[in-house]
Amino acid sequence: RVHAGGAAQGFDLEAGVVPVSVSMPPAPTGPKIMQHVLRGHGDLDRLRAAFCVAEMRLRLVAMEARPDLDIGLEFEREDGASRFALPLGWEVPIWDRGQKPIAAARAAREHARAAFDLRLREILGEADVARAQLLLREQDVFVRKMQAGVAREALAATEQVAAGGGGVDSLRLLEARRAVREGELALAKAGAAYQVAWMALERACGVPLVRLHTIQNEPLRVFEESAK
Repeated sequence: RVHAGGAAQGFDLEAGVVPVSVSMPPAPTGPKIMQHVLRGHGDLDRLRAAFCVAEMRLRLVAMEARPDLDIGLEFEREDGASRFALPLGWEVPIWDRGQKPIAAARAAREHARAAFDLRLREILGEADVARAQLLLREQDVFVRKMQAGVAREALAATEQVAAGGGGVDSLRLLEARRAVREGELALAKAGAAYQVAWMALERACGVPLVRLHTIQNEPLRVFEESAK
């Protein structure tokens, strides 16, 4: 089982112990997540656009509901004198003009605002849960690194005693090497789980938080922050 797991991770167990390097950025903070969500989440972009449309529609309806100003031209002749008049008329409606369309447009705008706020709270809640899982995976990677380091030190000490002619049998040396290999495999699995937690956080935020690139002559994927 150990040999199969090591081969799956790219280790040549017959050639000796190969240290595993897990390079990843730290988990983003809450304000950083909020910044990414507001900047690029697709659902929020659509809801923001819907709110802008509702706001513009309300303004148009309000402008149409204003009374019209009438300007006319009159000709009068009185006592042999002729004169032109320029009457101005401002319509004063008896009933509230256009209040129902304005109320409907205002209700549509508030509905769009509430939909945006609700979706934002949902996204941030999902992101908080994903970030909590990411922090747990981050701690697991740290613990596995420590355990793998202890196993490597123990192996180095055992090999040093064996090289000095000490009483170290082959079984003890084999057990030390097996412990190192198991530690490296556990670290690799923890690193893979951490990457999966990163992807879950990105799905919750709806926007990429890191970008992947491959270093030349390095088969492992390495994380790099996309926004500092």
